[in-house]
Amino acid sequence: MSNSNSEFFQYPKVSPVFIRDMCAKPGFKMFVLRCGGADSPVVGFCGANFASPPTAELGPICVAGGLRKRGYGEELAKHALDFLKQNGITKVFVKVKRSNVAAQKFFKSLDFKVTEQIICGGEEALVMRYGKD
Repeated sequence: MSNSNSEFFQYPKVSPVFIRDMCAKPGFKMFVLRCGGADSPVVGFCGANFASPPTAELGPICVAGGLRKRGYGEELAKHALDFLKQNGITKVFVKVKRSNVAAQKFFKSLDFKVTEQIICGGEEALVMRYGKD
């Protein structure tokens, strides 16, 4: 199943299979936010790839379309960043499509700064690093 919001990700398809496969990898953790208990609907998720300490990559990160702009993404990202810090990660980066201005603004609000431009999946993207490097 393809995610209807896949245009916001660095990969063309973020699906349940993609997420399952990522979570099976050592050094990867997926944080999931739900409204209510364990059986309630998923509000959003945020991955953290920390397989190469002291550096980690944040993502994928997504909040359900109708629930954006309510602080859920910030809550997920901050939780993931706290987890990484507690596990000795000192450098965190994200890759954001150049066309995804909303994501760039979101990460800048969390103290990420653009450090380089790359081609990712055939598209221009920005690497943004967290905090002071």
